[in-house]
Amino acid sequence: MINLDKNQQNAFERMLMVGIVKTLKDEGMLSDVQLNSAILKIQEQKTCTSKKIAV
Repeated sequence: MINLDKNQQNAFERMLMVGIVKTLKDEGMLSDVQLNSAILKIQEQKTCTSKKIAV
């Protein structure tokens, strides 16, 4: 198991969320505007938890 500190964990979770929304865009499920909005919301979040909705 890899142990990450809080900052590394948050960065990793943001990276995963951005990857997910980019995949949705690639699959035609999001427009360019929706993609950019989702990425902006993800980047503005202070924390990323499973109980928060990023987009």
